[in-house]
Amino acid sequence: MNALTDKESTELLLLLEARQAEIARGSLAEYAEMTLGLIPAKHHLLLIEALEMVDRGELDVLIVTMPPGSAKSHYCSTAFPAWYLGRHPDRCMIAASHTGELAERFGRKVRNIVGSTEHLRVFPDCGLSADSTAAGRWDTTLAGNTSLLVSVAR
Repeated sequence: MNALTDKESTELLLLLEARQAEIARGSLAEYAEMTLGLIPAKHHLLLIEALEMVDRGELDVLIVTMPPGSAKSHYCSTAFPAWYLGRHPDRCMIAASHTGELAERFGRKVRNIVGSTEHLRVFPDCGLSADSTAAGRWDTTLAGNTSLLVSVAR
């Protein structure tokens, strides 16, 4: 069997990366793995399925109650907003939390993902706008934006 040439190896790698990006555009699980290195457990797959239903408009409201340490914040407050804005860059999103500090922390994480090389590999037309990059309010290159809403529950 003949080994691949360097050129063939490079072309194959580029094809594999393009296919991975194509899959990640349609799959939150693949996107979360590609951008954040998250490998979903079985309970994450159920959560991801519900989040993808929100993306498709099949659910208007989703309330997630899971114990601390179950990675709900990684998927719901970090990976999903970045993936959703990549899929719908002209839309807006509001991040809500019980404290302003926590909402800003998640806003910063999502902003950093949207500006990352990995995100741009999946969504090449949807990056971070250079003139609006605050943690609490930032825009995508295609006019979508995220706004910070602080909600205190008592």
